[in-house]
Amino acid sequence: MTNNLSPSMQQQATSAVDPMEWLFAQLHGKYGTAFTGKYSSGVMVDGKDTGLENTKAVWREDFRAAGLRSLGDLRRGLAACGKFVPTGPEFIDFCRAVPNVDAAMQEAVAQLHARNSGKDVWSHPAVFWAAQSVGYHDMTTLSASALRPRFAAALDQVLRQADIKPVPPMARPEYRLEQAPVSAEKVNDAKKAIGQYLHEMLKPSGAPADGLRWAKRIMERAKAGGNVSLYQLREAEQALAAGSDPA
Repeated sequence: MTNNLSPSMQQQATSAVDPMEWLFAQLHGKYGTAFTGKYSSGVMVDGKDTGLENTKAVWREDFRAAGLRSLGDLRRGLAACGKFVPTGPEFIDFCRAVPNVDAAMQEAVAQLHARNSGKDVWSHPAVFWAAQSVGYHDMTTLSASALRPRFAAALDQVLRQADIKPVPPMARPEYRLEQAPVSAEKVNDAKKAIGQYLHEMLKPSGAPADGLRWAKRIMERAKAGGNVSLYQLREAEQALAAGSDPA
């Protein structure tokens, strides 16, 4: 075992390990046939399952493209794995290093805003779930000094979980409404329709709409000896003299 080797010999032994072979052995040890059965094809060539070998090749390229090359990266991903067998993209997310609290908090605030338009990119799912725990309103409105202890506690709690789920897609699709061109004829038709509607609403008795009807009724009531205050009478006289409804 490498634990019994000198430090220099341990380094040589570790460097000789194929990271992907080591990872698949670890995942098989962690999940058993739930892992191998997910990717195996059952077709054996030179004693190796073609499905597993093809999966290793794809993961190796994807990991290289993501900048994950060391056993340390893979160990970080294994530590973040939960009870379900991860896919390649999910494991890559688990392997990425979680930034420090301040960097993670800045990322969370920025990506929550970007998520409104479906353009959010998270360095690690723990940052997303910590932000969700704090809540969108507080994440985007609190000052940095007020937000930091709450976010730090939320991030620490998420990182302690045995199963950190991947960042989910938006719950609803993003829709964009395009304004269709409107012809002058349709605009005129709409104006006529609105005018007719207002005309009908303002003359429930069938008489033409009259914005001074209230003033005329007050004057008629005063002439008939009805109960009209001096204020009402003065307002009615001024409105009729001006020929329009007072503001």
